[in-house]
Amino acid sequence: MNKIKAGHKKILIVDDDADFLKATSMVLQSSGYEAYSADSGEEALKCIAKSHPALILLDILMPGMDGHQLASKIRQQEKTKEIPIIMITGKKDHATISKSFKFNISGYVVKPFENSQLLDKIKKAFES
Repeated sequence: MNKIKAGHKKILIVDDDADFLKATSMVLQSSGYEAYSADSGEEALKCIAKSHPALILLDILMPGMDGHQLASKIRQQEKTKEIPIIMITGKKDHATISKSFKFNISGYVVKPFENSQLLDKIKKAFES
């Protein structure tokens, strides 16, 4: 696998699955990114305020605040409205995908996925 020139960009991973957070963090770090995680929408908002990420990987199905609600909050704030968001979820129905893109997301990845697919989406989000 080719390493992407990442420039140590910070990526926040938001998902309620601890195994997914760990595995995805390892993939990102091995590709040169600085990865950190939050296991809820509420925790993600605190992380975003504290250490402004360059990109957010966001699960839709989470207890409490779901990914769409979090994306809406991110887009409403002046300091965070331009942060690229890539939705990563098991939901692949047209209605969910359409709803996700209403939040001006940079990409949509369906679980399970190949690591190269995720890294390509991240690279494209940083290029746009």
